[in-house]
Amino acid sequence: MQQANENPADVLLGKLCEGYGYAQGLSTMPPGLGKTCSKLYHAILKAERPTLEAILHPCNPRSREAFAALMSVSGDVRLPKTVKGTNAFIADFVDRLSAAALNQQTAIS
Repeated sequence: MQQANENPADVLLGKLCEGYGYAQGLSTMPPGLGKTCSKLYHAILKAERPTLEAILHPCNPRSREAFAALMSVSGDVRLPKTVKGTNAFIADFVDRLSAAALNQQTAIS
């Protein structure tokens, strides 16, 4: 459960690390896996569709599992098995991120 003073971005990174099987954080991950986790984290923050498509390609099961764990509350989120289906899922995800960011900016203004 997120505490009131925790930065949401830090919580996101922590959950991604957990999804990859490294609950102790990015610094405990092997270098290559840590780099992938960091790229996925930044791609989510920046809603970078091409980067998300590359990292979440069906041939990258570990990253797909980490992402699904991040998005899932009770194991109910699974990425489609095809490239076309995965890319459509990612497009919807990025659209929702963009809409949420726009709503947040509008609420602040």
